[in-house]
Amino acid sequence: MTAHRTGAWALISGAALAMLVFAFHPAHVDAHPMLGPFTLSQLIHGTALVAVPLMVLGMWQMAEWIGLARAPVRLALVLAALAMMLTANAAVISNWVTPVAARASFAATPHQPTRHPRPMTLDQMPAAVQVAVATNRGFAQVHVAFLSLALMLFGWALWRRRRVLGAAGIVVGVYPLLWQLSGRFSPETTTMPWVVFPQSAWMIAAAIAMLRDKGDNQL
Repeated sequence: MTAHRTGAWALISGAALAMLVFAFHPAHVDAHPMLGPFTLSQLIHGTALVAVPLMVLGMWQMAEWIGLARAPVRLALVLAALAMMLTANAAVISNWVTPVAARASFAATPHQPTRHPRPMTLDQMPAAVQVAVATNRGFAQVHVAFLSLALMLFGWALWRRRRVLGAAGIVVGVYPLLWQLSGRFSPETTTMPWVVFPQSAWMIAAAIAMLRDKGDNQL
């Protein structure tokens, strides 16, 4: 199997896992185990951490397939790798920091329940949880910006040879950036799927194009 085919399958796997993460992402902290000793949050964010190296490998090979000698492609790869690093940071915060902050806060105020029947708004949460959630959302905001810029540049680089794929890459990169610039975007469980699903679908489409390419020649 060539490096490009290996990278294509890694990109498909990582993008599919990213879609799975946001299809089942919990809206609030729940300490109750779901599978063995693991909570839903731990399973979901553990899946996100598995997706990160797969997507980095996949986008690295995609960049080589497009033409890594081109400056926009190299910049896109750097932005994509930084975006994946921020995803890993957000998953670590959600998996290990936020639950500890919640347990510590509720232990200090024992009259509060450890599990809320409905998700709390950020301003209703204890201060330590607010900081953890705000940190997570900060990482997610920059992740969206960096990955959107990367996909826009990948799409632009593909434009000459693969017009439809290139145009789609530009679209899935530009519209989240416009959403962010409008000041109306907040990375939450209700909004992130509108970014993650189209972008992951584009990455899967790009990976399929890599698999269908008969040779290892750059575009």
